Amino acid sequence: MPISDLFDTGMLQSCHTYNPFQLTHHKCEWARGFLSGSEPAPTWPLKDGKDHVICDRATLGTLFHPWAGLANKGVPIHFGEMGCYKYTPPDVVLAWFNDTLDVLNELHSGWALWNFRGPFGVLDTERAGTKFEDWNGHKLDRPLLSLLQRKMK
Repeated sequence: MPISDLFDTGMLQSCHTYNPFQLTHHKCEWARGFLSGSEPAPTWPLKDGKDHVICDRATLGTLFHPWAGLANKGVPIHFGEMGCYKYTPPDVVLAWFNDTLDVLNELHSGWALWNFRGPFGVLDTERAGTKFEDWNGHKLDRPLLSLLQRKMK
């Protein structure tokens, strides 16, 4: 949540976005306290076992609504950490990033990935099903990089 007592200080406000967690941290080894690791592969929009939508673009818009309008008050905002772990299917990753970045861009916020290289990044993720491109000896997820570049404002 934004901290209203800091609005007049000119300080940047920042948060993370790993919503929904069961999508962004699918089969993530260190998230076992929150997830069992045996959940079915997530979809986007995220649905429960009965095909009901749990989270979609509209849900993200509602979730981040408290951040709306901060730019109009001169408060810079930044979503300083986000991404999808290497076991989230590539088509789900792209669809989730597309909607998430649309919502964040509507807030006039900055954003950053958890990591550039590694299981949440665009290089060397080891994400099964990804068509990697060789880039200076690294495996580049070109579709994800292209989507991120298109969403930069």
